[in-house]
Amino acid sequence: MHKQTQPRQDRLVTLREAVDDYLLVTRVSKSAKTLQRASYCLSKLLAWCNAQGITNLNHLTRRHLLTWSLSLQQEPLSRQTVWTLTSTVKAFLRWCEEEGLIASTPLKRGDFPSKPKPAPQPLTVGEIRTVLKQVDGKDWLAKRDVAILTVLLHTGCRRGELLQMRVGDVERGFSLVTQKGGRQHVLHLNEDCVKAIQNYLRALRLQRGIRLEAQDSLWLSRAGQPLTGNAVRLLFRRLSQQTGLHLYAHRMRHTSATLRLASGASTEVVRLALGHADTRSILSYVKLAQQDAGRLLNETSPLRLLRKT
Repeated sequence: MHKQTQPRQDRLVTLREAVDDYLLVTRVSKSAKTLQRASYCLSKLLAWCNAQGITNLNHLTRRHLLTWSLSLQQEPLSRQTVWTLTSTVKAFLRWCEEEGLIASTPLKRGDFPSKPKPAPQPLTVGEIRTVLKQVDGKDWLAKRDVAILTVLLHTGCRRGELLQMRVGDVERGFSLVTQKGGRQHVLHLNEDCVKAIQNYLRALRLQRGIRLEAQDSLWLSRAGQPLTGNAVRLLFRRLSQQTGLHLYAHRMRHTSATLRLASGASTEVVRLALGHADTRSILSYVKLAQQDAGRLLNETSPLRLLRKT
């Protein structure tokens, strides 16, 4: 018969000690991105608890956690951010229970906010043209940005997947990347992507004297180093300021999926393009695509031609 783990009774474990131990385990067993997220989320909890005078893990009650959750919802944070913070703390408390640091998690089912449903915000065709016009230029950095936008719009890939691309992928016509959950996914590059990337690599070679090898990271920063996720974020921040649009890498993913559906692509084709496990994940795009399709049908309606005569 399985013996239930009992909480440690020899001394009170401080919240700081428990968090440090949890982050150590996360550092060993999880990715760097997961560790970074856990560290940020738990630091928010620690700061709030310190302000309330709560230092020991066993003194953290359900009431405290509910009050903390409410305080997050009153901050200027998105629903997704609040969910990320609370779900990370929920996982931390489950770990504390498994380790015997507490008898059981004080949380009950439904205490914290549920995961928000996706809310895609695709760009219109006109807005895409505005963004591409903003990065148009002869400089290698401009050509790099055009190539990045072209790949994001065609493949619908995530920022992390974009950064996994290698120079040799251009000749192959596809890039094999690792998605969330360790799934392997193929990014298919069409002729527009290949041409834009080749223009960027040619300008990089002629203007900077940098000739990349097949195994090298495809995207370089201004300093000639492999592009980072933060650099991509800053690129979209700059484009947002220049165009007046709220731009970020994942919005290109929303745009890619929605415009494909509006153009008549099946949900299965879009699922394959994005690398989702099943078509249920793209239902939020379908509704937007139907709305956009209605706009396109209206703009091309024969009745509009009749009104012009």
